[in-house]
Amino acid sequence: MIYMNKLFKPKVWFFNWIPACAGMTMLFLFLFTPSSALAAAVSWDGGASGSWNTAANWSNDSIPTSSDDVTIDNAAVTTSSNISFSTLTIGSGTYTTSLTLTNNITSGGSITINNAGTLTQNNKVQQVLTGTMTINSGGNLTHTANTTTNLYNVNFSAATITINTGGTINLNGKGYTGTTGSVNGNGPGAGVTNSTTAGGGAHGGVGGQGGSSAATGGSSNDSVTNPTDLGSGGGSGGPAANIGGNGGGIPLTPTLSHKGRGEIREFRGR
Repeated sequence: MIYMNKLFKPKVWFFNWIPACAGMTMLFLFLFTPSSALAAAVSWDGGASGSWNTAANWSNDSIPTSSDDVTIDNAAVTTSSNISFSTLTIGSGTYTTSLTLTNNITSGGSITINNAGTLTQNNKVQQVLTGTMTINSGGNLTHTANTTTNLYNVNFSAATITINTGGTINLNGKGYTGTTGSVNGNGPGAGVTNSTTAGGGAHGGVGGQGGSSAATGGSSNDSVTNPTDLGSGGGSGGPAANIGGNGGGIPLTPTLSHKGRGEIREFRGR
């Protein structure tokens, strides 16, 4: 309740009331402004280096946070520590663009990979998105090539992971490596050599036999429908040209949705 002394003129009371109302209005707007209105559009400008985690590389000279809509175009970017974003767009469809994820996504909403854009996972930790992952035509999701140990996978969890027509998850030859110089291949289903010929690497099925019965293909060692390991490498024969092929990589993507003619490429050793 407001009391007004008779000695005060109405206009004095009137002008004292307006600032109070204005202050309350400003406080109301501050408290009830939706948090989404605070999201910022942040783009890569590469002012310092190729590291995501260097502030000078971004348009606002700040490392992106979980409220930022991030765009990378016409650059090769690598993480050096964990990252956050609300949305992440890799490539605009014109310039070759790549992001190598060496660390983890602490807080991530959605990822879109456009034409000429590539996202490479450089670990095998499951990366959790609260939104979606979309791979458009010409976009590619992959992981770093393995050698003798399973160190790198494509491992994402999202509400949906969609490969549109022309998009790819390309893991060809990124499993356990094949060999040279009359040596058995690498991996649990490695192809076997008999010095002059060698068998192919295996995965969900057995590997192909080489030119002799001693050059056996690798043994089946994983599920055909729900694989959890890489494809094994083929063995190598005696001549230098008889090189064992690399096994295929692996996508651990439980919410994958295929649309159009998007492709998952994960050819095995041979």
